[in-house]
Amino acid sequence: MWWAGALAVRWATLPATSTPELLVAAGCTLCCAVPARAVRNANSGRWKPCREWIRWAPLVVSEVPGDALRLWHSALSRRRAKTELVTIRLGAEPAAVAAARRAIGVLALGATPATVVVDSDEERNVLVVHRVGERPTRVESSVNR
Repeated sequence: MWWAGALAVRWATLPATSTPELLVAAGCTLCCAVPARAVRNANSGRWKPCREWIRWAPLVVSEVPGDALRLWHSALSRRRAKTELVTIRLGAEPAAVAAARRAIGVLALGATPATVVVDSDEERNVLVVHRVGERPTRVESSVNR
């Protein structure tokens, strides 16, 4: 029922409620809910996310402004930021938990401006990330735990 919650949030954020806006919001929500259900059925609900991964959300939000400023500074100055391709080795976990960590980790890492996930290897249980900066971000460190 996550889609009903998403629709409720959308409705609550509308400055003025009108029937056409609610119909569009409901249509868009259903366009996401139907494929999401199909995907869940296709993987037999094998992903088992852990509750503590919710902590990644505030980390992502806190990293965005600093990453954005660093990237803009690098783009506008003559000094280019150091970049590197790094492999994040995820710990040994049951297959369902490992699959969920990879999927949600890709989402969290991809949401920050300074990292782009290049590959997710199921067999080796690693994420390959292109990172701007010389040290791991807090999001990288959290996903890696």
